[in-house]
Amino acid sequence: KILQKKMDDWLVSYECMALGVLATTGTQLSLFAMTALSLVRMHSVAFRRHAAGPVTRMSVLQMMALFMLLFLCSLAIATIPLLKALEDLFVNGLLFKVNPRKIYIFNGFVDKSSVLSFIEQYYGRFLKLWN
Repeated sequence: KILQKKMDDWLVSYECMALGVLATTGTQLSLFAMTALSLVRMHSVAFRRHAAGPVTRMSVLQMMALFMLLFLCSLAIATIPLLKALEDLFVNGLLFKVNPRKIYIFNGFVDKSSVLSFIEQYYGRFLKLWN
């Protein structure tokens, strides 16, 4: 029971969220970089028919801009689900604290309205009491 309590506390902590953002950003950045490298290589093979030219100041700036764009997109994908304004759209699971135990349910539902409509089917006037 102590381990379960620590796990519950960890899953809702800011440290867990920060590590999740870091892991998701890294994963997305890796995927975007591989896609960008593949597209650059495909363009080089299809249209240029020769090796890349010399490294210029402009090409370095273009690569830096591309990297920043990929990084910002990766960071957005990782942080948007954590925004309070969008918390109803990104429900990962729900925890109902019923003394003295905790019940985890509805891991597969997408948003809060789906959960509430599911509960209303079984408990009739549930939504009328909560609205």
